[in-house]
Amino acid sequence: MSVAATAVPTVVPRRSAALVWAVALSAYMAAVFHRSSLGVTGVDAAHRFDISASTLAIFTVAQLAVYAAMQVPVGVLLDRFGSRRLLIAGGVLMVAGQLCFAVATDVGLAVAARVLVGLATR
Repeated sequence: MSVAATAVPTVVPRRSAALVWAVALSAYMAAVFHRSSLGVTGVDAAHRFDISASTLAIFTVAQLAVYAAMQVPVGVLLDRFGSRRLLIAGGVLMVAGQLCFAVATDVGLAVAARVLVGLATR
């Protein structure tokens, strides 16, 4: 009897695969929502912090710069800790960033909050 004949195939059931795909899709959609949330509240944020549009752009630039800078480090972390842990950590960081932005009273704290969001959405 050959080894191939006695090996038990490992087949992932379709339901499990669909669940994994749905969770990953939900995490991706949440990340896109958090990345773009400032787009609908920009005018309110400019009034709240009493800043110009160019200063408001710092929020987006800081977020995108962190997002871009974290491409490779997040890949390394993904290899080391796995997707489940990184999805959970990203979700926690997104919520923390949005909560910090919601209670921010000055521009510095607001920029730091958007940096958290940029860090998490990668």
